[in-house]
Amino acid sequence: MVGLLKLADQTSEHLRETVLFLTRLLIFSSPILVFVFWGQFLLFPLRSAVSSLIFHLTEISGLPVSLSTPTTLSLLCENGEQVLLSVEWQCIGILSMSLFLALVMATPSIAFKEKVKVLIIGEPTLFFLNLLRIYVTALCGYYYGVQTMLFIHKVMWEALMPLIAIAAWLTWLYSLRLHGLKNEKVNLD
Repeated sequence: MVGLLKLADQTSEHLRETVLFLTRLLIFSSPILVFVFWGQFLLFPLRSAVSSLIFHLTEISGLPVSLSTPTTLSLLCENGEQVLLSVEWQCIGILSMSLFLALVMATPSIAFKEKVKVLIIGEPTLFFLNLLRIYVTALCGYYYGVQTMLFIHKVMWEALMPLIAIAAWLTWLYSLRLHGLKNEKVNLD
């Protein structure tokens, strides 16, 4: 009977932690809605900066590229096709970065200090991985044409970036567990 009560208490604690995690995830994910509705306007300076960085990367690589507008690159492919690469707000990695932020902040039983440490490392890493994503997409367009570039962009990268954010979060959780850094419960309220 005592063992059954202990099991019920453990199940209740796991359920409480799960509900707490999902509630926090919902709260910390709310900025994503702001980006969905207002991202085009709020993130224009960041879109311009990303476009400029990608322009310089492709230019250094020796590709025939020009910056048509502050957020649009014009690339002349190897086969003679002209491709316009428009860097929209969804392209700058803000959604995968927001997902990572929400997952980290929603994780219960981890000290706030540990969360800040992983965000300081994880967010810039996701940003630079996203720059690499755009650069590789441009390279695919240059060498293999527009259709391959569109396939790489739509099928591979759009699914891969959120998975990379989730994998980074899971890796962080695993490393905390591996190093025994699961700290006392932190009440952020």
